[in-house]
Amino acid sequence: MTKSRMHSRSLRAMPLILAAVGMLVGCDETIRNEAFSSLQVIPEMISFPKVSVGESAERTVTVENIGAGDLKIANLDTNLSGEFGIYWALSTQDDGAQRIAYEDGVNVFGGVVTVPPGERLTLYVNFAPATDDAVGGEITFESNDPENRDVTVPVQVIAGGPELNLTPTIVDFERVPAGSTAERTIRATNIGQEPLLMQGLRVDGSQNFTLLVNGEDPVANPAVLEDPDGDGEAGLAPAASFEVIVTFAPDADEASNGLVVFVSNDRVPERTVELRANGATPCINVVPGTLEFGAALIGRDNRRRLTIESCGGEPLRLDDIQLVDDGNGVFALDDDTLPPLPSQLPALDRSVEPPVPPSRGITVVFTPESEDASAGMVVISTNDPAMPMVEVPLVGRGTLNECPEARVADTEYVVLPLDIVTLDGSPSVDADGPDGRPVRYEWTIISRPQGSTAVPVEQFHNPLRPADGGPPDSVETPTAQFFVDLTGEYIIELRVVDNLDAVAPSDVCEQAPAQIRILAEPDEDIHVQMVWDTPGDDTSPVNPQTDADGSDVDLWFLHPNAQSWSDISRRCYYGNPSPDWGVLGQVDDNPSLDIDDVNGAGPENINLNNPENTQALGSAYRVGAHYYRSFRETGVGDYGPSLVTMRIYLGGALAFEADRELIDTEDFWEVASIVWSPGDRRVQPINRFYELPPN
Repeated sequence: MTKSRMHSRSLRAMPLILAAVGMLVGCDETIRNEAFSSLQVIPEMISFPKVSVGESAERTVTVENIGAGDLKIANLDTNLSGEFGIYWALSTQDDGAQRIAYEDGVNVFGGVVTVPPGERLTLYVNFAPATDDAVGGEITFESNDPENRDVTVPVQVIAGGPELNLTPTIVDFERVPAGSTAERTIRATNIGQEPLLMQGLRVDGSQNFTLLVNGEDPVANPAVLEDPDGDGEAGLAPAASFEVIVTFAPDADEASNGLVVFVSNDRVPERTVELRANGATPCINVVPGTLEFGAALIGRDNRRRLTIESCGGEPLRLDDIQLVDDGNGVFALDDDTLPPLPSQLPALDRSVEPPVPPSRGITVVFTPESEDASAGMVVISTNDPAMPMVEVPLVGRGTLNECPEARVADTEYVVLPLDIVTLDGSPSVDADGPDGRPVRYEWTIISRPQGSTAVPVEQFHNPLRPADGGPPDSVETPTAQFFVDLTGEYIIELRVVDNLDAVAPSDVCEQAPAQIRILAEPDEDIHVQMVWDTPGDDTSPVNPQTDADGSDVDLWFLHPNAQSWSDISRRCYYGNPSPDWGVLGQVDDNPSLDIDDVNGAGPENINLNNPENTQALGSAYRVGAHYYRSFRETGVGDYGPSLVTMRIYLGGALAFEADRELIDTEDFWEVASIVWSPGDRRVQPINRFYELPPN
């Protein structure tokens, strides 16, 4: 057997290297670098088109702190003429106002500006030429990023040519509920001196975003881009504009991102607009959207659960929960289930797969007074910007329906391990139901021996191999088959449902539980039982350790005359499930492996009647566990460690129980020995571990 493990590491290139603490001094301003500050400048150069006298153009530069400590900016300066103005704003500002840095040839920046981690400083550079001979220059500043102490941003003025200007450059739809649509507009303007030819327009990223230009999809019909301003001439004329309508239609309440990519004959061939939606905003989802009680018993409290989920990137605040319409007194909220208001649910963590929305459940009580239909309304007020008020309709009707009654044919069974028991609920009744019987029968395992994995099935694929299972139990039939896989006690309960969805036993239909007790007791002289738990076997969300693939641990049982564990003829295991021991040709003194489980969890059982006298043989029987396969048989990967539990019964009584973790394929646990003589019958612990089965 061979196994392989693969590890991969993704290296992400960063534009700047995070630096250590340092100090920068200049122009009487001192900046102390705090740990891991780092900056990124976008763009690294500003280009203005040739702008006519009396007109103006604006460009932006962002200085983003991509480090973990505060970024300090100081001594911003420029050699630009008075035809340029520089203004600045921090993303942390509430007012969004722009401060003056350089205007009319005078630098008034001064001081030190702090940019917290993840935030940015934006420079707005305005160009209003007074003559046709305007030239560029550069903007400089100092920072506490040791890799970028002195930063220079060149500013140039380009004569002629087309140039595309997009407004805005970031489109944030904020919160749009699933199933709804929202539209935003991007204006594309040619601020150059020559016609701009559009060569393509597309969306990269989420497919929830779509585009329209002049009512046409530019991806499906690129011809709409040939004359986007509709002046009869090819391309977008200088100073002309056209609009791009961006539609966002989410199919789920989750964050969506994208880029609108404009491809043209601009000197920058591809310009983009960032799209954001359903990001870091509160989001509410209520399940179900309409609370239906169906037919409910008159004069009794019928309860249904309403679940409020947080589905956004920010915490959801619950401001109010009110029953605004109680249906003339038949609906009520269970005060014990209401949260204190205001209350808050955490943001949805989408790093977990699958994401599990934080939730809060409340209970609505319906107490009908007649057979009439009733309607009500619950209103939930939150800080979800798209759905600040959610209305949940309540519907139900009263009925004089009589409750069904769950009954079982037999309440107790004493059986052998590996027997099959028929669970029979056919005595159940429903006085006013079809044929006087319930319409659904649901079996639930209340308790079972540790390690048991058996579940009720409709019938077994092969009754001679019940461990292979069968199709799930049909709730429409009153009977089910159950495989008693381990020694011990099982409690299985029956619930029945009538044609009006009344459940018995329940709070509405009160009755004593209809339960079956199964007691499995071995009758063999020696009964060895093994189960195992492998946390890494998570391939199925329903029965992760009993599906088609799983870890394989084998039970070994060794004869006293065996020279070693490699003596296969004297070893009872999957490859020799019923060796001829004791008197040759006699079958009632041979051990038997009754189950060989190969897909995780077990059990595996070995039974032996009429053991030989170990005192006369000079040695004892021995029990072992072999980790035959820890890797996936039907895929790539390894299940990892498995906790093996061994139980040994002598004369039907539990004489020994222990567990041990096996780490990898071929690991071997020599568990115990069994002494069997007329005056001495006992289990002796060994608990010895080997990386390979010993010879």
